[in-house]
Amino acid sequence: MAKPQKLASGRYRVQPMTANGRISRTFRTKAEAQRYLNKVAYERDMGTWQDPQRAKETPFSVLADEYIEKQIPQQKSERHNVYVVNRLREWFGHLTLDEFTPKTVNDWKHYRLQQVAPTTVLKEMGFLSSICNRARREWGYHLPHGNPVELVSKPKPSEPRDRRPTQDELARILDASASEELQAVIRLAVATAMRRSELAFFTWPMVDFTAGVVTLPKWLTKNGRVKRVPMSREAERLLRALHEEQGHPVKGRVFHIDPQSITDGFGEARQLARRYYEQECLTQNEPPKPGYLRNIRLHDLRHEAISRLAEKGLSVPELQMVSGHRDWSQLARYTHITPEVVRQKMG
Repeated sequence: MAKPQKLASGRYRVQPMTANGRISRTFRTKAEAQRYLNKVAYERDMGTWQDPQRAKETPFSVLADEYIEKQIPQQKSERHNVYVVNRLREWFGHLTLDEFTPKTVNDWKHYRLQQVAPTTVLKEMGFLSSICNRARREWGYHLPHGNPVELVSKPKPSEPRDRRPTQDELARILDASASEELQAVIRLAVATAMRRSELAFFTWPMVDFTAGVVTLPKWLTKNGRVKRVPMSREAERLLRALHEEQGHPVKGRVFHIDPQSITDGFGEARQLARRYYEQECLTQNEPPKPGYLRNIRLHDLRHEAISRLAEKGLSVPELQMVSGHRDWSQLARYTHITPEVVRQKMG
């Protein structure tokens, strides 16, 4: 075994041989240098040695790319999961594995909590943790800080939302929307209860006007199962109008807008609608309602769509067919029937 060599500076250098060739390190004391030699020798004999220098040169983006290549094809909702991992790649990709620390994860967590619900952050942390574990246990990467996600406190899951936008609020948001395409997405979301990614990526071949059904393939749905969405009269009217406007295409996407742009556009339209409303109140010398056009998210449109169908009297199996939920406990989080509707049915 190589021995520590004392340098003119008073520090000690060691140059152990590893599977990747000879490496060189310097230490303040001879004891530290010897401990490092012993550690390398043990890990080399056990076949677990990892070169720390590799962690300083390997960016996190390499791990994200490998996860997309090796793991995601085995998962349900392949397109959705690729989208999530690519968002993580945008944030962490430039960091080396040595720089990928609990602090960087914690900083990202607090930033995301200002943008999305805690439940969404929890899911993203799950993906991030899975990438780290696969890299360490199966792909031979050395993460100097272990799995940093495991050392970061998890946000408390958010309470189920029951915010339903009023018809007037939706009308104002539509008026404030930046584009006709975004307006069409919003209207169709309320008419079909389709998820954001489904709206962004479904294509004309999936739309059967004769049967009155939109068939979403398993790669597009969240649970990885084919979903056949029956079209309401309003949904069919909207889709036929879009089909005619686009020249009756037989292929291609219905909308040419990515999921994040839908979310951003909806948020901007809501804020603008609130601003217009406050200006109206100021002109009329009336105080604005505090909650009006506030606390409304794009995903609330899915809640609204399912709640409207429930109020029309659709059964649980019928609601599940439209929403894609596999059991009632999941569906219940999206169904917010008003007491007024129940009272009318009670007579």
